[in-house]
Amino acid sequence: MNVNQQCEQTVNEYSSSPPTQNKTHMVGEELRRDFALLKDFNVNQLRELIDSSELMDSFVESTISVDVLRGHTQRLIETTEKLANDNLALEPELLKLQSEVSEKFRELCDLRMKYDNSNLEYQKLCEKYNPKCIKESLLQSVATIDEESEKVAEAFLSGETDLESFVQDYISHRALSHSHKIRYEKLSKQLEKLKQAGY
Repeated sequence: MNVNQQCEQTVNEYSSSPPTQNKTHMVGEELRRDFALLKDFNVNQLRELIDSSELMDSFVESTISVDVLRGHTQRLIETTEKLANDNLALEPELLKLQSEVSEKFRELCDLRMKYDNSNLEYQKLCEKYNPKCIKESLLQSVATIDEESEKVAEAFLSGETDLESFVQDYISHRALSHSHKIRYEKLSKQLEKLKQAGY
C-alpha cells in the first residue's frame, strides 16, 4: 500500500466516527436533561450540593451525560492516537519521497545548466557562421593579408629578403587575398539577392 492509499484509508476511518454536529447536539441535550433534575431540588438540597464536593461529585457521576462525554472523549483520544501512529508509519515513505524529489530537483538544475551552456554555444556558432559575419570576416582577412604583403614588399626593397623569398611570399599573399576577395564578392551578391527576395 503506497502513501496515498494509506492516507486515504486513515481519512476514511476518521470520517466514519468524528465528533459530528449531531453528536455534539446530542451531548448538549443530555446535559440539559441531566441538569433539569436540579429543578426537583429544594433550596436546602441545592446548598448541600454546592457546599459538599462529595455530593457534587456523586451527582455529576450519576448523570448520563458524563458517561457520554467520557466515551466521546475516549473515541477522540483513540482517533488521535491512530492518526499519530499512522503519521509515524508514513514518515519513512515520506522521507524517501522527499529525498527522491530533492534528487530530481538537482538533476533538473544540472539539465538546466547544460541547456544554458549548449544554447550559449549554439548562439556563438550561429553568430560565427552567419553570412553577414562571414562577409565581414572575409573583408577583414583581405585587409590583413594586403597589409602583410606590403610588409613583404618593404622587406624586399630594404634588402632584408632575397628575390626568391620575396616572390614566393608575395605571390602566396596576393593569391590568398585574391581568393578571399572573390569569396567576399560572391557572398555579397548572394546576400543582396536574398535581401531583394525579402529574406
